[in-house]
Amino acid sequence: MTWTDAVSRVLKTPSECVPDGCLMIGITNDHTRNLTTIRSSRLPRCALVRSLIYDASESCASAANTHCGSVLRPSNFRHDDYDQFCWIKWRLVRDAMLQARAVFYADADVVFFQNPWPSVAASWTYDVVHQSAGLGDPRRMNGGVFVVHSLEFAEFALSQQPAAFNNSNALDQTIIYDAMIKSGRFRHSALPPSQFQSHCWVRCILSPMPPTAVAFHASCMGARKKLHAVQSALADYLSPRTYPRDALHPKCNGREIKL
Repeated sequence: MTWTDAVSRVLKTPSECVPDGCLMIGITNDHTRNLTTIRSSRLPRCALVRSLIYDASESCASAANTHCGSVLRPSNFRHDDYDQFCWIKWRLVRDAMLQARAVFYADADVVFFQNPWPSVAASWTYDVVHQSAGLGDPRRMNGGVFVVHSLEFAEFALSQQPAAFNNSNALDQTIIYDAMIKSGRFRHSALPPSQFQSHCWVRCILSPMPPTAVAFHASCMGARKKLHAVQSALADYLSPRTYPRDALHPKCNGREIKL
């Protein structure tokens, strides 16, 4: 079964909590499989049936909502197949948008606390809505969480892929965001930071995970810390202040804080 066939099958699956013509996708391999398991652990079944994971590992086992794709080496930040891993999601999004009205993409290091579709219901006037990169310019794109509503944007984003994969390339999110701003062709917006939280800025905030939170992205941290981070965020959401998260970052004035 091809990716296109898998997308078609998922889109045809009835769901009472995901809009018609919409699906969520993600990518995993042996490096991120433990994160992927947590990622969707709190999603209701009606959201899970309209989701699809592209598994790029040698150990992939085809399942109802898992598509076995081309094998990519387990990759830490800017190592091995990292650049290729970043850009393959844009091909998957573009191919899915050939059939879908909207595609919600989330990295493996994202954990959902609740069904995210109601939280993006007001985003249909935009070509793309995305998580904020946080520190620095809050309008900039974090390519780990986004919703695409426009095939034209999906094709534009994919067209920005460098001629050759190289881990020294600028990040996909930087290349696409800068090209999007320069073109002036697309309507875009950041997702509400109170709902779609990121370690990039939560580490500098002393408050617990709010009940309005929809997802947490373990970005801006090393791969070995991500599993603990998503587990901690989920525990904090379920039982606020019972699971302390230690952080030390120079942009938080170098002080150690409890999150």
